[in-house]
Amino acid sequence: MNVGEVLLDILVVLVAAKIAAEVAERIRIPTVVGEIVAGVIVGPSVLALVGPSEVLLVLGELGVILLLLQVGLEMDVKGLAAVGRASIGVGLLGVVLPMLGGFAVGMAFGEVANVSLFLGAALAATSVGLTARVFSDLRALSSIEARTVLGAAVVDDVLGLVILTVVVRIVADGSVSMLAVAGIVGVAAGFLIVTVVIGGRLGPPFFRFVQKYARSAGTLVAIALAFTLAFAQIASFARLAPVVGAFVAGLALSRSDQKERIERELAPVGYLFIPVFFLGIGISIDIGSFFDGQVLAIATALLVVGVIGKLVSAWGAVGAPGDRWVIGLGMLPRGEVGLIFATIGLQRGILDGPLYAALLLVVLITTLMAPPLLRRRLEKVWDETAQITPDSMPDLGWLRVDDGIVDLAAQPPESELLTIALEAAGAVTGGARPGTKLLDRLGRPSSSDTAWTPAAAARLFDLLAHGNERTWRFLETTGVLARSLPELANAVARRRADPFIIEPSHVLRFELVDRVGRQIKADPFALAAHEHLAHPELVLLSALVLEAAGEDNSAEPVARSLVGRLGLGHEAEDTVARLVVDAALLRAAAGRLDGLTEESVLQLAAHTKRAETVWSLYLLGLALGDLDPTQRNRLEELTSLVVATVE
Repeated sequence: MNVGEVLLDILVVLVAAKIAAEVAERIRIPTVVGEIVAGVIVGPSVLALVGPSEVLLVLGELGVILLLLQVGLEMDVKGLAAVGRASIGVGLLGVVLPMLGGFAVGMAFGEVANVSLFLGAALAATSVGLTARVFSDLRALSSIEARTVLGAAVVDDVLGLVILTVVVRIVADGSVSMLAVAGIVGVAAGFLIVTVVIGGRLGPPFFRFVQKYARSAGTLVAIALAFTLAFAQIASFARLAPVVGAFVAGLALSRSDQKERIERELAPVGYLFIPVFFLGIGISIDIGSFFDGQVLAIATALLVVGVIGKLVSAWGAVGAPGDRWVIGLGMLPRGEVGLIFATIGLQRGILDGPLYAALLLVVLITTLMAPPLLRRRLEKVWDETAQITPDSMPDLGWLRVDDGIVDLAAQPPESELLTIALEAAGAVTGGARPGTKLLDRLGRPSSSDTAWTPAAAARLFDLLAHGNERTWRFLETTGVLARSLPELANAVARRRADPFIIEPSHVLRFELVDRVGRQIKADPFALAAHEHLAHPELVLLSALVLEAAGEDNSAEPVARSLVGRLGLGHEAEDTVARLVVDAALLRAAAGRLDGLTEESVLQLAAHTKRAETVWSLYLLGLALGDLDPTQRNRLEELTSLVVATVE
């Protein structure tokens, strides 16, 4: 294959991957499914634009290493140790039951023990990424079921990687003796323990050193990728799958202060290489094999035992709260993890074409069936929750704080949920941690948790004045931000996608709002301006609107949408809309040579009309950016002149 052919293959694969991702997002199916289908279309089965090749295989291997790195980065070693008894019970059953079922199906269809064992291992997987995506789309990440499922999926993934290593070694060695299994498990466990401990201890200080002394913009991400490849190579030396090393590298990096920056800067690399892996799966598929009677029979049997095993695993959460059907359905998607198992089985010669096709069908079907079924069950659970008779409010209110944990003291009515969420956010701002009951209740959306009351609006204004990153992270994680303040949720999502925001904490900081508060505290003239305001909260709200709108959007529609949502009335809506449109008016005028002339002052007075508007524009103008002493003096003088004119 010459260079031109290689470049053409890569061109076809990348274009097909992005088209597939766009289509999948619009029709609301998992992106990985769209990419596999795209691979089938451009591959030999349909258009024959590209075929399997060593180049695509290597790029796909790099993609799957990056994928497992991302999975590891999204986890926390402490979180792995504290997923809870319910998650561990569900995770263990979610591995054992499908694995036994898959082994039984393989033996029933006449396969040898090694192949049957691999089929069972492939059914044990649960996709953390897909499961999290489904709950996130449903705004239910903080529900007790979501946290149980995600914890169990973590257990499944860790056990799955060990099982993958064990099964591949057993097949390679041609032995299934208990002594051999114990030795392989010991090597795998030893590798995981040693590398996690060493990586967790050496990784964070090493990457702090790199960030401190690196001068090139790409040094940190290049070192992080090299770190991952080194762990993958060490895993290969230990006769383990390279993806195990990539996963461990992700766990080590997840404890680093640079975790979010590494995630952000590696994301574009993942966008290029991870789809190659999934398209490669589609390219290697013989679509005609799906219509083979034996393939359909094996796939049906594997699907039945795979689904039943995951649904029954929900009863591993003995004595824990939460809907068992939601937990079981959340465990269904095999997603990218199941695909990795199937592809490794094909590459190592463990699976033949029909078995690979059957396993692929199972992975695709469980990945597609889980989201709609989970949505329907969650909506039913939410409807049942809404019908629960609320308790009477305790004397000390709906919330209590014990040992640094803020939690519900009783079952509140739905009409109070938004106010309670904002009050709890205030406690979280001060360092409290949210309790289980609070997270579970806020994680169950209702029609009334988007209804703003004067009490809820007052809580919001207090958060604007005193909140921090913890405030908005709590509201985002519980889904309250997206349900009750979608304008802000969109702003946060836009920031996360902005490659130029290097400091991760800035994603959940509203700097303009903070600047208004800091100026009032630090500057006597700003304090005097604040004291002249009858409605100082509208200045903070205007600053929030400016940040929510972003640089490329018109602030006025956002202002009218947000103020209308809060129910503050037409007068407040008009005021905020005018403030965001004219936010830089006084600042710009003070910067002109003729800004302090009588004509300029009279024009500004005619435009602003009210002293409160002038004081508000002064505070916004001051917050828009640093001014040197001369510029600040001119702004203060202009403000005083315009106020004197309109009064």
